[in-house]
Amino acid sequence: MPKMVVEMSALEVRRLGHGTVKKTGRKSKRGQPTTALHAVGGVSGLYLCCRPPAALQATGARSWILRTTVGSRRVDLGLGGFPDVTLAQARERAREIKERIRCDGYDPIAAKRATKSALIAEQAKQRTFEQIAKQYYEKKCLEYSGRDPHKQARRLKQHLDDYCIPALGQIIMGELSPRHVVQALGPIWVKKTPTAERVRATIENVCEIVRNDGVLTNGLNPARWKGNLEHFLADPKTIHSEEHQPTVGYEALPRFWNLLIDRDTIPARALEFQILTAARPGEARFAEWQEIDLKEKVWTVPGWKVKGRKDKRKDHKVPLTARALEILRSIPRDGGSYVSVR
Repeated sequence: MPKMVVEMSALEVRRLGHGTVKKTGRKSKRGQPTTALHAVGGVSGLYLCCRPPAALQATGARSWILRTTVGSRRVDLGLGGFPDVTLAQARERAREIKERIRCDGYDPIAAKRATKSALIAEQAKQRTFEQIAKQYYEKKCLEYSGRDPHKQARRLKQHLDDYCIPALGQIIMGELSPRHVVQALGPIWVKKTPTAERVRATIENVCEIVRNDGVLTNGLNPARWKGNLEHFLADPKTIHSEEHQPTVGYEALPRFWNLLIDRDTIPARALEFQILTAARPGEARFAEWQEIDLKEKVWTVPGWKVKGRKDKRKDHKVPLTARALEILRSIPRDGGSYVSVR
């Protein structure tokens, strides 16, 4: 048999307050103020929760709680604070909720989550491209690695400031369409195709932040190329051909090498060291003494410095030839961290 609770009057409820600890325990002492739940009657499971005053407060907070069962779960539902919500109002709300749970299978917690999610999505729709772009920029600055992360951040900021924000900055994300993106890219698509492609990718990445929240129209990223912008803009491959830097053929390498080692200059020694280690220009330029082990004849390049490496935690070990070691040993150690190849 459930315990019968006497139905309290409004005056009796107004006199209710927090409780005190009855027995000293590991985390509390006897007589210490503590939260108390008072069953007020009228509706099964309706309580007034009374909390002791917080620091610098004269009175504690009091609020209504409905303890009931939803499906197979026992839940506590907040019905508002007291006295803003009166005793009569709390009882009425509790009766309505219990009736909806019993008759309609209503889940108040799921309904609250759905309402909150809808509100967040609606608020996100009202955010501008500039606001989301700022969020994307801050995220990428934390992720950039490699030999010059500041350079990567500067390039991204330049793309945003020069091309993205002026054209798209004040557009509400929920209203952003492929037409807006085409208008932003149009002036540079033919004249500066490589730059335009990178700007398009940046816009696409910014839009991806909110796409999964249902903010974008039909869930389509307006800057996506395939099946979208390819119908409005010319194929970059047809309007721009990449010009590769001239290379030295293997048959000419011996003569080139003899000319190189005859030059007594810093650039010549740097290029010689780069060739001997098959390193990228930036890797050789930003090599540090702490990465060089002359005794073991190994140069350990940190994974975050290696371009294209998926696992940035895995270092890249480069064996050092006798000539590479000779070049390194010829360099004065001036106390700096970087190797100045001479």
